[in-house]
Amino acid sequence: VKIDQSHAGSSAQARAVNDGLAADVVTMNTTTDVQFLADSGVVAKDWAKKFPHDASPTTSTMLFLVRNGNPKHIKDWDD
Repeated sequence: VKIDQSHAGSSAQARAVNDGLAADVVTMNTTTDVQFLADSGVVAKDWAKKFPHDASPTTSTMLFLVRNGNPKHIKDWDD
């Protein structure tokens, strides 16, 4: 078994695969990158239908870091 790895941001990886980088496995961190590959014909157009409720196979978790005691009471994006 031979494994060659390529590391870059998800969108850069999607563009590289679209431009011809050979890949048996690709991991993306956003649905827009997967959809970009689907629109280009690299990934099945119905890729989202393979998951329950057209769900994305990837997620991102956001974390807000605030000053000690959270003096501005930041709890959500609107804050």
